[in-house]
Amino acid sequence: MKTNNRVSGLLSIISALAVLAGGARATHAQNVVTNGDFTANAAAFTVSPGAIGGGGVNPTNITSWLTYPGDDGKGINGQATGVGNIFGPTTAAGYTFAFIQNGGNGIYQLLPLATNKTYTLNIDIAGRAGDASPALFSVKMADGLTAFWDSNALNGGNPIPASQGSFIHYTVNFTTPATMTTGFTIQLWNESPAGDFTVNYANVSVELAKTTTPNIIGNGDFKANAAAYTVWPGYIQDGSSGHNPAAITDWVNALGAGKGVNGAASGVGNVFGPVSDGGRTYAFLQGGTSALTQDLPVTYTPGTAYQLSFDVAARAGNTSVSFRVQIGDADQIHFTTQVGGADVLIGNPAAFTSYSYLFVASSTFDGTPSIQLYNLTGGDNTIDFANVSMQVATNAVLITQQPTPAALSLYAGGTATFTIVATGTNTVSYQWRHAGTNLSDGGPFSGTATPSLMISDVSTAEAGSYDVVVSVGTNSVTSQAAILTVSLLTITQPMTPTALELYAGGTASFTFVAEGNGTTSYQWRKNGSNLGDVGKFSGTATANLVISNVSAGEVGSYDVVATVDAGSVTSQVATLAVVPSQWPAPMRQPSSATTRWVTGASVTAAEPMGLITSPEIMCSTRWGHRCKPGRVRLCLAALKA
Repeated sequence: MKTNNRVSGLLSIISALAVLAGGARATHAQNVVTNGDFTANAAAFTVSPGAIGGGGVNPTNITSWLTYPGDDGKGINGQATGVGNIFGPTTAAGYTFAFIQNGGNGIYQLLPLATNKTYTLNIDIAGRAGDASPALFSVKMADGLTAFWDSNALNGGNPIPASQGSFIHYTVNFTTPATMTTGFTIQLWNESPAGDFTVNYANVSVELAKTTTPNIIGNGDFKANAAAYTVWPGYIQDGSSGHNPAAITDWVNALGAGKGVNGAASGVGNVFGPVSDGGRTYAFLQGGTSALTQDLPVTYTPGTAYQLSFDVAARAGNTSVSFRVQIGDADQIHFTTQVGGADVLIGNPAAFTSYSYLFVASSTFDGTPSIQLYNLTGGDNTIDFANVSMQVATNAVLITQQPTPAALSLYAGGTATFTIVATGTNTVSYQWRHAGTNLSDGGPFSGTATPSLMISDVSTAEAGSYDVVVSVGTNSVTSQAAILTVSLLTITQPMTPTALELYAGGTASFTFVAEGNGTTSYQWRKNGSNLGDVGKFSGTATANLVISNVSAGEVGSYDVVATVDAGSVTSQVATLAVVPSQWPAPMRQPSSATTRWVTGASVTAAEPMGLITSPEIMCSTRWGHRCKPGRVRLCLAALKA
């Protein structure tokens, strides 16, 4: 803490909250910070953009956070608030963030941390664009008022200047004390001198540190000595090839020219890089097909599972630069980013994109394996590589396909399915969540512990965000969120009829009507397969399906999918059964001597030989049919047969 005058009232608040937080969470497998992304209801901004109403234009509190020493100069803005980045950096990059204005102000939150455990803190920090100088910040982990970890230690005991213009991501590990006196807290401070300086915090998370294995890639973050840049910014002088490097530390120039290192640690900015390098130092590969390579150490062993990760960007203005990362030896490829033999990955010209892969090394090696980084696009096109790492994959888990679809709109009563694809070095487990709350099978939900979540008979209660926590052992990763939107679609006429039995040759008709905000389209189906207006079927794209001259081939189950805008609903299933015709097949009379005109039970006259085909002929109960009153033809010989 900066001064002792912050003590008043804080200890009593922490002591009271410690009782409440003691049973708040049963596990620390996920982020234990509440509202670490500072989401807020835009309607709360009742006085000034970026400030929450209450106490003038300043908040009395920020949801889930306490404010100290007072509530002045604090609030939330950004993407989710509808008020832009008025108190933020040049680009908020989609963040919603807490701003702390004026030096000496801070916010804090009690955390349910265990004693004597190592945790990982992830946090994004920026200074407001336009401040006379960078605002100063500190982040503290404390027991009551006593800090046991302070970010100032990363800067010689002094507050750290916040980056003006963009957020910088920080990741640090800290260990809690063996005993707890009052309650563990995280504290976020504006340590600027007096004046109008603003610090912004976003994406705050604290979770148990995961056990990691060493990175076997040498200089994977491409650190370099800025003094080596003697000719061109971003190029390393090698004394023999102008401004191209013979080698970048730990890397070999395998193919082409136009390579170097620049970025945060090189002192030359992002001359050959993306719009924002995000604080990375990176290798650039310029000017067409070129490559860097590095032999892998003896710790890279056959048949072992590895996790390969790297960041890639293209230089600003280069929109179609393809690249490849490959691992192999003299005889075989152990891993490649190619798909089906094609290079499909394109560098993002705006910012770095992170990639991660699990693979198993080949069972035998032919010579020394190496990793290769390729720029595959000719001309003045630059690709940038940063943060290359390869580690033995122990209980590793990787999401290879985020939940699909990413967004789904349905009408009430429909069925939603979200599917994720993940891989791991051991058994992968899944836990689907709705708005951050774990789901279990029951009610509309099924498959909550599988790769595919199904939500049946959806209602507006099921609308919202869905993500999944994918785990292998104690390691886990959380997917991106998929969004389900549910609208009300009114069924004005249910399936009619739901069961129909006809004689062969009859005509079947089924009707289903649904209405919503727009024109309804229909697709009738038989046994789950779409129908078209062909043969005996008509009206397959309308509310009324007609099936003419039915036979045994039309027997089955029929339903219809009604769609309005992006939503749809499926009708009940109707069944069609077909029984044989009520008329027997045409038959020859055996002889005039045995054929008679019959009225009731009286034989009146003989009739010559002929074919009986009239639909008015009613046969006796010999064929299982009822005789109509009146005069009918009757084949006596056939009856006796």
